[in-house]
Amino acid sequence: MITRVLARWPVAGLVAGLLLPGGWPLAASQRTQERAADEERIVRTLSVSDGDVLELHNIGGDVTITGTSGNELHIEALKRGRRRRDARESLDATEVQIAQRATRVEVRTRTRRGRRSQASVDYTLRVPAGMVLDVHSVSGNLKVTDVSGRAALRAVSGDIVASGLKQLDAAETLSGHVRISSSTATDASVKTTSGDITLSDLTANSLKTNTVSGEVRLTNLAATWLEATSLSGDIEFSGTLSRTGRYKLGSHSGHVRFRPSDTAGFELTAGSFSGSVHSDLPIATRNISGGPGRRNLQGTVGDGGASVELTTFSGDITLLK
Repeated sequence: MITRVLARWPVAGLVAGLLLPGGWPLAASQRTQERAADEERIVRTLSVSDGDVLELHNIGGDVTITGTSGNELHIEALKRGRRRRDARESLDATEVQIAQRATRVEVRTRTRRGRRSQASVDYTLRVPAGMVLDVHSVSGNLKVTDVSGRAALRAVSGDIVASGLKQLDAAETLSGHVRISSSTATDASVKTTSGDITLSDLTANSLKTNTVSGEVRLTNLAATWLEATSLSGDIEFSGTLSRTGRYKLGSHSGHVRFRPSDTAGFELTAGSFSGSVHSDLPIATRNISGGPGRRNLQGTVGDGGASVELTTFSGDITLLK
């Protein structure tokens, strides 16, 4: 059953209506609703379990999710009118729907048909750390911290910022930056069309990152399989290589900088069409072409355990100690 939560009273009237004869307020109910001139606040608390799924769809506004202990899901939605002159209309046109079915909680922002004006909705949620997240936003930033359940975070226009995740599945936005830190993943996809990707202190089995217009910065990364691409930005990698790992970094018009850990050994293939390839690492070369500012290089570093492919069309490739 879907619960449509709409405030109907101003804050002053609501408080006055909850006073006992002696002047003491009644205890807060599970669901409270407050209204100011151009905003409404909706609060809901549900009993859930680790492993339950939270599915959230927002149209406009930020979403902030924090993992906590216990078995309560606390949802706070703040609706704001975009323009004061028609705030009342936009608040009435925008609904927050909350539904709990078995092991799933669905939270959705809905706009009534035929209404031009709509309010933004900022969500602040505290979830059991083991809850599974499936979050979608059309226009707004997503911020998630300290969640151990699987997490898929997607936006059309907005930044995605996350830390302390234990099972990252996806962090994808069309227009915005993606920043993930101190997290782990099994098979993860991190994408943006217009924006930078910054990953630090991340451990993954397989990881695919892609941006069309932006840079990819991977710091202190540990992955068994990695593919990182950018059409017009630089790519930077520093981290640990798995002995059986495969690493492919490529940019069309940006530079590629690769800094593996001191103990890493790998088979290298590096090539640039109009740039150059430089290495500070000792490489047992098999094939070099392009002269002093060589453009193609194949060789072995250390025991040659991992496989590394670095490519760019018009940028330089640099291997750093």
